[in-house]
Amino acid sequence: MRLRTPKPKRQTDLTAAPAPILMSCLVLICCLGTACAEPETPETTGDVEFGAYLASTCASCHSNSAASSGIPPIAGLKRSDFINALKAYKSGERDNPTMQTIAASLSDGDIAALVAYFEFERRNSKHNNR
Repeated sequence: MRLRTPKPKRQTDLTAAPAPILMSCLVLICCLGTACAEPETPETTGDVEFGAYLASTCASCHSNSAASSGIPPIAGLKRSDFINALKAYKSGERDNPTMQTIAASLSDGDIAALVAYFEFERRNSKHNNR
């Protein structure tokens, strides 16, 4: 009877990993980091042209001249303030029956389009005022 001797286990030296494997890991980590850093959501993208169409409803009350009547202008609002205000009206957290009705009809995509349009307008007005 012949005894079998076990084969010695091969030890892996992780510090001597081939360069292509290390490079692949580095690329994967960078890609995942970029994807996780700022995920694309309805709030980060929007159709400017559709936003312009939707904004015509807003402009009927929220013009710069309407500020004297207590209706604040929305042109120039920060992105986060604009989104938070619409979401607060939509959820009923902010009390204004007209705005609650309008905000309730807006999808996340509609809000993103409005944000895109007003940001576009703000950038153009700054550029034209120089």
